[in-house]
Amino acid sequence: MSEQKILKSGYSFGTKAIDTYDSCCDLFGFKPSYRGSFAAQKTLYAKRASKEWYSVWMLAHSGLNESFLQAKKRGSDWYNMFVAPDETIKEFWFRPSMYIEDDSIRITFAKTKQGIYVFKGVYQPVKADWEIGPSGKIEWVRTFKRISIVYPMVDEVPETRIGSTFVEPPVSPTKSTSVEITAVIDKCQIVAHVIEENRETKVYVDVSVRSWQKSLIGKKKDDTFKLPNATLTYKIKKILMVGTIK
Repeated sequence: MSEQKILKSGYSFGTKAIDTYDSCCDLFGFKPSYRGSFAAQKTLYAKRASKEWYSVWMLAHSGLNESFLQAKKRGSDWYNMFVAPDETIKEFWFRPSMYIEDDSIRITFAKTKQGIYVFKGVYQPVKADWEIGPSGKIEWVRTFKRISIVYPMVDEVPETRIGSTFVEPPVSPTKSTSVEITAVIDKCQIVAHVIEENRETKVYVDVSVRSWQKSLIGKKKDDTFKLPNATLTYKIKKILMVGTIK
């Protein structure tokens, strides 16, 4: 953790999900009323728990600490596997009838073989479909793509992309530089006012990761939009092309 309260991939608060959540409440303003979801034997998931309306997800069981067959034997409803490496999460549903559609962005922690919860990044669900699982059988699979290795997703610690591969932010000091533009394009940043909550937030446009954002292309200052499956209204205040310079 830095003094600026930036959570980077690989950082751990300890061995308990609820302690991890409590620490994030103190540092990042997660909603304390949701902490019960991270107690022992609970879901370890809270929808729209962060200031940005992201969900918080902690994986007690995944490919980091058990195999696909082990998950099936212990009677789990699903199995989460990190691939490519850690850029993608494949969630295999052993009981597809229990599947619940949920398109929320997720601040994600996962338990390791050492028994500690490690921050893995911010993930976005990108599809759900039938795929061949590790056992060679057809499974219902939800796929998540990592959209940031840091939280909050801020300019001071930019995510760096090489093609579709995420790498660590540059070690050398950087500062952000931005140019205001008149209309939304791919790979830009929207500064928006959340009307119902009277607060400002930022939305990062990347159509290759979040296909629904195609509807934002061409929007201008003072135009409004909503996120999928959400009721909040966002009014565009600024549109920025953001980069970094040494």
